[in-house]
Amino acid sequence: MKVFMILCVLFVGIFSESDRGAAWKKYKSDFGKKYSSDGEEAYRRNICKASMDKVDKHNREADLGKHTYKMGVNKFCDLTDEEFKKVWLSGVKVPNDTFATKNDKEKRSNRMSRAMPPPSLDLRNSGGASAVRNQGSCGSCWTFSAVAAIEFAYWKKTKRLMDLSEQQLVDCTYVGTDYPYGGCKGGWMSDAFTYISKNGGIASETEYPYKTVQRTCLASNIKKFAQLKQTTPYGKVATDDNSIKNALYNIGVLTGNIYTSSNLSDSRISVKVQPKDLKFSP
Repeated sequence: MKVFMILCVLFVGIFSESDRGAAWKKYKSDFGKKYSSDGEEAYRRNICKASMDKVDKHNREADLGKHTYKMGVNKFCDLTDEEFKKVWLSGVKVPNDTFATKNDKEKRSNRMSRAMPPPSLDLRNSGGASAVRNQGSCGSCWTFSAVAAIEFAYWKKTKRLMDLSEQQLVDCTYVGTDYPYGGCKGGWMSDAFTYISKNGGIASETEYPYKTVQRTCLASNIKKFAQLKQTTPYGKVATDDNSIKNALYNIGVLTGNIYTSSNLSDSRISVKVQPKDLKFSP
């Protein structure tokens, strides 16, 4: 009996290592990973292994109904926490007026239509949702969030889906101008909206393409495509389920920030959430 148990343990160990080797080959293929030496690859593989183990454990539990979502590794799997933070995290502080209040909720509710949202809504099926994009090594996620909201608003009005310029915001809103943050060091969507409103609009992606680095602002030499008419072209939506649901239906795409904790804090892991897992209170 003891011999049988030992053989079983060895078999499981070999099978697991074989799976891990196949997963590593797939990871390198999927993300185009190449390393300078066998030693460098072994080092990176060992870093990624911890994330792969975490993903496997979580997904097995998800199959048993313990979680409503599954996870997978992403292209950052072979980076240490320190390496990721140095390149990708900006350390932007939260402005005092970031959070919604009761008054914000009432003001926004009065401006919105009273139309009752349907039981189910997926704006990706509307025809006005932008494609998923890659910000590269520039901390410009705030520009992509703001631009996506404007693209949807433009589509909602004209039924034309336009690709607008994140690079204009990266180049033209940064520390030293009228904004406390910006460029590739992180920023706020409210600053993006304010800039677009005050500076005559935003260019198309074709006119002002994305470069993944902050450069000299070229806004004075380009044609603006989409404009925001209001002096303060944005408002807050309270964070309760019904307010968000009502705003999504009656206004459209919302921008938001995510406080990362638990699984979301591991930048080397992608959380795969299905539409059926997003539930609102009745």
